[in-house]
Amino acid sequence: MEKLVAKIAALLFVLSIISTAFFWLFLSDRGGLNETGEQAAALFISENYQKGDTVFPLSDWDLGFTRYLDSKVSFLSLRFHYYSAEQLKNSGRGGKRFFLISDKKGVIADILHSKKLNLLKLQAVGNGEVALVEPEEKLAPVLLDFSADIMKARRVYFSDKNGENVRDCVANDVWRCSAREWNHIGFHRAIMGGISQDAVWAHPLSRKILHIVFAVPKGAVTMKLNTAFLETAYRNAEGNPIEVTLLVDGKEAFTYINQNENRLFSRTISLPLTAQEVELQFFVESDGARHFVFNGFMEGR
Repeated sequence: MEKLVAKIAALLFVLSIISTAFFWLFLSDRGGLNETGEQAAALFISENYQKGDTVFPLSDWDLGFTRYLDSKVSFLSLRFHYYSAEQLKNSGRGGKRFFLISDKKGVIADILHSKKLNLLKLQAVGNGEVALVEPEEKLAPVLLDFSADIMKARRVYFSDKNGENVRDCVANDVWRCSAREWNHIGFHRAIMGGISQDAVWAHPLSRKILHIVFAVPKGAVTMKLNTAFLETAYRNAEGNPIEVTLLVDGKEAFTYINQNENRLFSRTISLPLTAQEVELQFFVESDGARHFVFNGFMEGR
């Protein structure tokens, strides 16, 4: 009986090798962009890239073109298929655009319709194509973006819950809050709500309130705040939730508990015409897994 089982296992192993070889030889698309296409795609992106743009390879294994990219191209995402048309529209706030790279021709035209994108430029690159696109619907102008403008905060500091023992963070490349590398407030790319976004890395200390104060730009009428834990946090069952509070000119506008889970928490409020200052507050009883981020914006009409 054992010999029979061993023979069957060996046969299945051989069949798996044969089927795998058959797949790679006849069924898989192993081509990708040729070297000429990679160089042309990289040149197209490098020449048209603006800060805030995102590069989306449609084949997440076909990344040879990245060898030729200019160093100013700062963000590439392999998660395009996770984005809905609505999410792309929101990601396009502030004039942000997207590069789409395909190792086949004619693919991008179908995507434009399904994802509600406008084509700005399209170029054949070797055996594939690259396009510069933007959302069809333009949203209200962003007057202040928390992630892009985190270094424009009026003040960033920690305090006890009673407001005592204040400790200011120092503005540098990020807001440095202590000698510990992780203990800073600054720009960070993060997966929030299943998609990669610009965010702010912002970890409260145990039993301390993190205060982040912004001036309200003239003409701002709406404010949105998104908060989330990173995977390294919510996979730790011992991590505590974070209490999130927003003050507008010293008065509480909302408060909620951001649970330690895989979820995006979001609030949107109308700002009074007389609003001068907003203050974000984050408090945690015990920091545990500290990987907490937020983003959002203030916009005009």
